[in-house]
Amino acid sequence: MNNRKTQCIIAAWLLILTLLSLTSFGQTNHQKVITIINKLNLIENQKAFYKPQLESLMYQATGNDSIKILELEKSLSDIKVAERISSVFDDTFSSEEINTLYDFIRTSAFEKFFSSRETLSSIYSKFQDIDKEIEEISKNIKY
Repeated sequence: MNNRKTQCIIAAWLLILTLLSLTSFGQTNHQKVITIINKLNLIENQKAFYKPQLESLMYQATGNDSIKILELEKSLSDIKVAERISSVFDDTFSSEEINTLYDFIRTSAFEKFFSSRETLSSIYSKFQDIDKEIEEISKNIKY
């Protein structure tokens, strides 16, 4: 009875491991790259870089420049930005490296490091003494 139970547990674990490995191989490199791009929020970050610049120019531009700004805004659609970033991945990373990145973004270590505030808060707390000193010095400086 106990031997049968052990065999079932081993079989279940083998099935789980097989299914987990197949999920990584079940997607194309392009699908993995899109997942990586989305997980790292690269589209929004890239758009956020240009948004204030274009908004500022929009209020000042006239004529053809206004039209150019509208065209630039269209070229910053989610799909077009994703295509550009995806091409960077294609040019920079091998299939093996994309698999490694894809596997990493699916780990708890990734979540803990990039998605939780825990790591950033811990880093910040280690520099509070420097922040305090800068604040004290700033108070002493007359502007």
